[in-house]
Amino acid sequence: MVGLWLVAFASPLLHIEQAVKLAQNHLGQPYEPYKVEFKLDKSPPYLEVRLGGWEIWVEARTGQIFRVRPKPPPPHTREAHLPFSQALQLATASLGTVEKLELKPKPKERLLVWEAKTGRREIWIEARTGQIVLRR
Repeated sequence: MVGLWLVAFASPLLHIEQAVKLAQNHLGQPYEPYKVEFKLDKSPPYLEVRLGGWEIWVEARTGQIFRVRPKPPPPHTREAHLPFSQALQLATASLGTVEKLELKPKPKERLLVWEAKTGRREIWIEARTGQIVLRR
């Protein structure tokens, strides 16, 4: 995504792990995230972090939290799956920069996956095994 690189050169952006930690600290609990996504086409650019029944927006440059709202976790988050940190490590090893990582059901394929995206590239990581089941 060209936008990511333009913003990145303008000023440093937080890493996904940093945004998760800030969100966890804000809530006072080490909740496991099930979605983190850069929203760079917005002003200000931010990371949307969903964890523990909350959606938290973290400003991508300063780390300032500027929106917190209840967001009940979807039912599939209660199914067995790899922890977010492990899925992020696998996604980063495959894609390099990760702009979005989300635990998602894929009913047509009968899978629960960690969907990772960066620019035009995407992978699906089978949520229980860590096997990459799709690359595009």
